[in-house]
Amino acid sequence: MSVLFAFCPEGFGLPEWYLTKSPNEVDAIPLDELGRVSADRVVWLIPGTDVHLANIEATARSMADLRTMALFQLEDDISQAVSAMHIAIGPKSPANPNLRPAALVSRSDMQSWLLSLDDLPEEFAS
Repeated sequence: MSVLFAFCPEGFGLPEWYLTKSPNEVDAIPLDELGRVSADRVVWLIPGTDVHLANIEATARSMADLRTMALFQLEDDISQAVSAMHIAIGPKSPANPNLRPAALVSRSDMQSWLLSLDDLPEEFAS
């Protein structure tokens, strides 16, 4: 399985592209050749310094309720208003069904990354 990786450097410059066809084979892909690349999967890597990782302990009737509860639970851990954050919530812990991992990024960063994805060739849009 081939995987096309885009590494988004800090400061939202143009991403650097890499293609792997096996665990030991990684090729840098110049931007002008991106349209000729075939890959089974595209992975977008963002700087870890832009992501806040945490565990949340909550139960909720819906994922929307869980997101709201998680944001307010983590409110004191982040420097931005919770309304300015995007949250992704992971699966329940097998050991504790009320415990889940969560990742938070600013909505403005998320929007910038999504806009960068608009420049991808159409064949990578799935």
